[in-house]
Amino acid sequence: MRTFGLSLAVVILAGTGTAAAQPELEGATLAVKLKPQIGFVDDPFAFDGGGGRLLWINADADKRAELRIVDLAQAGAQLAAIDISKFTTSPIRADFVLDGNRYFVVARDSDDAALTAALIDGAGKVVRRFGPATDIRLRQSARAEVVTYNRVQQNPKKGTPTIQHNIAIYDLASGRRKVQRQLVAAESGMVAKLDFRIVAFASEYTRVMGIKGGVWDKKEDQRTPDVEAWYDLAAGKFISKVDITDVIAHAKKQKLLADHPNQDPFLMVAEDLSGLHLVEGGVARRVELAEVFHHYDHKSLQVQSAAPGATIYFTMTIDPVHPDAVARKRAVTQYIDLYELKAGERKATRRSRLKRPGNFLFRATGEHWAVLPLHLGFSRGGTEMRVYALK
Repeated sequence: MRTFGLSLAVVILAGTGTAAAQPELEGATLAVKLKPQIGFVDDPFAFDGGGGRLLWINADADKRAELRIVDLAQAGAQLAAIDISKFTTSPIRADFVLDGNRYFVVARDSDDAALTAALIDGAGKVVRRFGPATDIRLRQSARAEVVTYNRVQQNPKKGTPTIQHNIAIYDLASGRRKVQRQLVAAESGMVAKLDFRIVAFASEYTRVMGIKGGVWDKKEDQRTPDVEAWYDLAAGKFISKVDITDVIAHAKKQKLLADHPNQDPFLMVAEDLSGLHLVEGGVARRVELAEVFHHYDHKSLQVQSAAPGATIYFTMTIDPVHPDAVARKRAVTQYIDLYELKAGERKATRRSRLKRPGNFLFRATGEHWAVLPLHLGFSRGGTEMRVYALK
C-alpha cells in the first residue's frame, strides 16, 4: 500500500460540532474529467511545454498501457491514443519531448528491476531505447539529453570493496552518446584518482559536489586545508573549488545535498517544523505562505520538481485539527492548497484549494491543475483524473 505521509487519524473534539460547510474548490473551475471505460489512470502524467495538452496513461493491470493525449482547449478532446504495451505496461514517468509529438517513457517492470527508457513516436513505434540502468533522467538543456546512471558494487575476494559510478549522456534526437565517465570510489565515497570524496550528485548526475583534498604548500611546508569542490562529469574536470570557512554550516550544506540528490532547487520542511524552506546550492531560505505554516500537516508536502530558474508548484494539506482549531474546539476543512513559487521570489502564491480527495498525485502549470486521487490499497493509479482551470 502506498503512503504519502498524510495523517489519517480521526480526532474527536468533545462537545463541539464540525466546521461549517465550505466550498469544494476555490480559485479554479473544473475543466476536464478523465475516466477510462476500461482499466485505470496510471501514475505518470504531464503537460506539454505550452500547457495546452495533457499526457496521461490508460493502463489495464499488466495487459495494456496507452498514452492518451488530450487538448485542454477543447474540453479534453482526445488527440491520440498510443499503445506502448510492447515496450512496457509499468511506466513510471512519461513526458512530451522534441517536437511535442514524441514521448519519453521510463519504466520499471518490477520493484527490484533496473530502469529502462524509450523514445516513442506518435504511432507507438519505439525509436530507441536506453538502459537498463540504476536511474535514467531526461535533461532539457539546449538539446534534450538522456542521462543514464549505473551504480555497481564491486566486492573482490581480495582487496578493498569499491563502488563504480558510471554516467553516460546521450543526445535524445540522434541517440548519439556524447559523454561516458566512470568514478571509482571507496565505500566512503573517496575517489582516490581525484583525491575527492563524493557527497552528492546534482543536475541529473552531470555534476558532483564533494570534498577535494588540499595540496602541498612548499612555502608553508604543509598541506593546505580541504575545499568544497564541484566536479563536472560532462566536461571531466573540476569547475569550482571553495574554501570551507564555516565547518558547521558546510556540514549542514553537505547533509542537505546528500539527503536530496539531483534536486536543486528543492523545497523542504524546516527541521524544527517552523516553516517551509527553499534550498538552492545547499543554502536554505524561508518561503512565505498564504496560510500560517502550523495549520498544515507538515508531512503532506508534495513538490513538482523544477529546473533551476523555473517556477515551482507544490501542495500542502490543511490539518483539520491543527493547534488553532483545537484551541477553538472546532475542526476545519481539510483543504489541499496549490502554491506557485516563481524563480527569485520567496513569497509563494496560493493559486487554488481543493477539499482533500485522499492520497493523490498532481501536476500544474500557470493555467491548469491536474489532480489524480489514488486507489486505496493499490500501488498504482486511480479511477479518475480531474483537471482544473486556474483563475
